[in-house]
Amino acid sequence: MDVLKVLEAGVSQNPVFLKQAETTLKEWEVMPGFYSHIFEVISNRNLDVSVRWLAAVTLKNGIERYWRKSAPHGMSESEKARIRPRMLSLIGEPINQIATQLGVINGKNNNGLLSNKSAIILT
Repeated sequence: MDVLKVLEAGVSQNPVFLKQAETTLKEWEVMPGFYSHIFEVISNRNLDVSVRWLAAVTLKNGIERYWRKSAPHGMSESEKARIRPRMLSLIGEPINQIATQLGVINGKNNNGLLSNKSAIILT
C-alpha cells in the first residue's frame, strides 16, 4: 500500500491519475491500517502541502464514516488507539488549510475521538 504515491496522484492535474487515485483511495478506506498510513503523511511537514491537505481531508472523512463501532467497515479499536494520542502532535499545524481539517477532526472529541476528552485548539 503506497499511500503517498496515491495521494500525490490525487493532487495531480492529470485527470487519468486523479481518477485512478480516487478509485484506489475509495478501495483502501475500508482496509485495516489505512488511516494510520494517512496520519503519517499528514504528520510529515516535509511533504507537499497539497498532498498533506488531501491526507487530512481523507482522515477527516474516514473518521466521519468509520469511527463509530456501528459503522460498516468501522475502524478497529487498535487503529483508533494508534490515532488518538498522535492527534495531539498536530497541534500548532502552520498551514491553515490543513489546520482547518484537523480542527474538524479534533472537534469530534465529543464523540470519543480523544481519549481524555480534552479540548484542542489549533492555531
